[in-house]
Amino acid sequence: MIRIGSLGSRSTALVDERGALFCEALGWSLDWWIGADDRWRVPARENSVRQSRLADGPVVRTAVRVPSGDAVQTAYAVRAPHELVIWEIENDSPAAFVVALVIKGARAVNAAENIIFIDRRWGITTTRPASRWSVGRAEEVDVEVCGGTARTGSFPPTADRAGRITGAFLFPVAHRTRLRFAISLSGSERSAPDIDLATLPDADAVARGWDAHLARGLRVELPDAQVMSALRSAQAEALLTASRNRPAPDLVAGLEDWGFDAEAATAWARLTTRARRRYRPDLSGATWESLSTNPGDLLRQIRHLLVAENPDEPKIEVLRHYPSSWRGQGVEVHDAPTLWGSVSFAVRWHGDRPALFWDIPVGVELSVPGLDADFVTREPKGEMLLAANRT
Repeated sequence: MIRIGSLGSRSTALVDERGALFCEALGWSLDWWIGADDRWRVPARENSVRQSRLADGPVVRTAVRVPSGDAVQTAYAVRAPHELVIWEIENDSPAAFVVALVIKGARAVNAAENIIFIDRRWGITTTRPASRWSVGRAEEVDVEVCGGTARTGSFPPTADRAGRITGAFLFPVAHRTRLRFAISLSGSERSAPDIDLATLPDADAVARGWDAHLARGLRVELPDAQVMSALRSAQAEALLTASRNRPAPDLVAGLEDWGFDAEAATAWARLTTRARRRYRPDLSGATWESLSTNPGDLLRQIRHLLVAENPDEPKIEVLRHYPSSWRGQGVEVHDAPTLWGSVSFAVRWHGDRPALFWDIPVGVELSVPGLDADFVTREPKGEMLLAANRT
């Protein structure tokens, strides 16, 4: 699952690999179904679903194939000033289709005009009222919607203390157009705020904002696009968890390693003393080929492979390992925070020989074992053509 939210917010949501949304603090979830000319498509049951992040931040795009094109859902969070998830459903095909907004696991559902109330709180604002609807148990709604017998007219308030309600709201989407929904992340408002959906930031603007957030910390350029994507995603995940009541210690340590000092200080203060003491990661076996899929561990491993400091004396190793697939391709690291001060360096290649450029604190010893085991310097700034390494 991919976490989405706004920086500094305590409310986040999760998007699964099929585009379903899980609002952690609310208890209910949201799914999407697509009714095309030939049949209904439920992404959870389709083989054609693809998912990606926009600029590797918490902006998630999920596409499902429809005749001659795609239905594309984009999910991201904004604070405007309410904490919202924005869902955009785009019809990237030459024919109209119907999107069903499917609420699952609710204890109460009601609707009035373009507002949907869930568990007696404002839940969703839509651009227009639903054209049809269905409500009941999950299997009943599935049969009714996919069977083409969804109902029209006023929506009946429906309640179930056990939280077994499924409600589907259907909206036609013309070809090459998109539909937008605003979903409450807090679930605290009994009445719906006045929201102009057209004025809320779009996905590209939110992605640019996250690019700016991520640029505040340690910046790197690596020749492996997959590693870079995983790194940026892990940084966004760490920033999103910093304001939570019980952030994961590995993510907090990752924030500190990557120079997000203000967020790290906030997050450390939210951890118990016991949680801090129990976190003792072992980074000695980290390699580029076996990076963790856990965001916090991945942040710490990549940082250790790029810049490893000696806590007892002013010695720093950079590039402890340089994969053979990277040879001939450059690396850049800017403003890595260490116990001894900020460290920056870059690698450029001249044939089979790497050139190292560095900027380190005065009095620190620098080595680069992954490229030249014999190279050591205490010069605070410089450049050096290292020995050829043919391994």
